[in-house]
Amino acid sequence: MLVEWATDEGEVHHAQRSLSAGGNAVVLHVQVESLGESGWDWHVWEQSGRGQQRYGLADTLVDGKAKAEIALDALAWELG
Repeated sequence: MLVEWATDEGEVHHAQRSLSAGGNAVVLHVQVESLGESGWDWHVWEQSGRGQQRYGLADTLVDGKAKAEIALDALAWELG
């Protein structure tokens, strides 16, 4: 799934993806945030609040985005 990332002054990178899951519209959010020297935190969640989320840590922004995109694809597949 192609992700079009936006950024908030370089520290937080985010995107969202809308999809239709079982006849319902679902919005998935993805975010990668700097933890300074500790690396990058990534988080994927769906907006409706059903508790579907994935998260983890990465050493670099590129790695964090890659891991977040993989998790986004997996969550979209699970919900689809």
